[in-house]
Amino acid sequence: MDGAPVEIAPPVVIADPRIRPGTATWRATEAGVPTGGALRRLALAWALQGPGIATRRPERIDWHLDPVNRVLQLIPGLGWSLEGVVQLPAGPAWLLSGLHRVDRAPLGTPTEVGGRWQDGLRPAMVATVGVQDGLVRAWLVPGADSLAAAWARIHAPLVGAATDMPTEVATGLRYPKGWFQAQVQALAARDPSLGRLPPPAALAVAGVWQGEPAWFATLVRPDDARPSAIVIGRIVAGSPELRVQRVPDGDAPNGEELLRAWYRMPMLSQLRDSVRAAGDTLLPGPLHWALREDGLLAWQGFASAGRRGAPALLWLGTMRGGTLGGGRTAGTAWDSMSRPVGSADGGEMAEIARLEAVRAWMRRADSALLRRDMTAFGRAWEALRGLLLEGTPE
Repeated sequence: MDGAPVEIAPPVVIADPRIRPGTATWRATEAGVPTGGALRRLALAWALQGPGIATRRPERIDWHLDPVNRVLQLIPGLGWSLEGVVQLPAGPAWLLSGLHRVDRAPLGTPTEVGGRWQDGLRPAMVATVGVQDGLVRAWLVPGADSLAAAWARIHAPLVGAATDMPTEVATGLRYPKGWFQAQVQALAARDPSLGRLPPPAALAVAGVWQGEPAWFATLVRPDDARPSAIVIGRIVAGSPELRVQRVPDGDAPNGEELLRAWYRMPMLSQLRDSVRAAGDTLLPGPLHWALREDGLLAWQGFASAGRRGAPALLWLGTMRGGTLGGGRTAGTAWDSMSRPVGSADGGEMAEIARLEAVRAWMRRADSALLRRDMTAFGRAWEALRGLLLEGTPE
């Protein structure tokens, strides 16, 4: 992170990354595999569990619609993972990274990746799969080694050179998540002084470092789970960069202590009560850590679960050098730490929290009217009456 911290949009998690989530295992297409006669169509229908192949009699079909599986069928020698979506001139495409594995290496650190122990792991290729047409294209990554080049020769002309990679793909490259997670595990195994591994869910947290998308992992001390080292992986000028920052010994809290401290702040406490009164739940997001010259930073988002409408980010907790803050936007959250926590009297904090709760209920009332949900509108109206006339509803 360089300069003021920025608000980070959480990555979109897609449960089913097929061309159309929930679609069948095959589709009719003009450039697919010929279905042939009745016996061939019957065999394909049985193999793909798609009775429509026999009943609708398409001339050509396509399958392997999952982008990871699709690329794996064409380039099976690498481990492929889905990294996101990139906008190409022909339309949106899935972006995938391919890593080649080394099972036995003299100086390697055995690391479990995807349920399989590896001594080495290195980016080799990047591929795109058209969201609409399923077209697969692949290129070597910049700085690819000789093993990656050998795989490219085997699968030529499908795999192009790194210099042939479209600008949209090159600018959309991110540090491969699977590679970053494996490196963090290897670092912790080779140098125990860095600390122990965090829970698997926090092993790769998306963020921004010096203006570039990056992955963050925070190693913690074995005795009190306080941060001991921060690992950052990002792409700089087309090349991967891994940075390890040791956190100086100090009074930095651990994640559970931070969460309890934020929940005790009047603004978040009032907001939590309001969300509960609406029949919803306030959920904490991933905890982010960053180390700058002015000290250790931490921030964590709190969002509604979406039981009464779409999920929404409601509050952002912040910490700098042991001083806590928070607010409804990134700007107000970081600005709130310009004065020590508790410098505002209790009445002022209560009024700020009341105003934030009123705004939240007004948005819920407007949303209910748009949906013509009069029950939800009535609930929001009663909550507003309580906030404005009688105090915060329990």
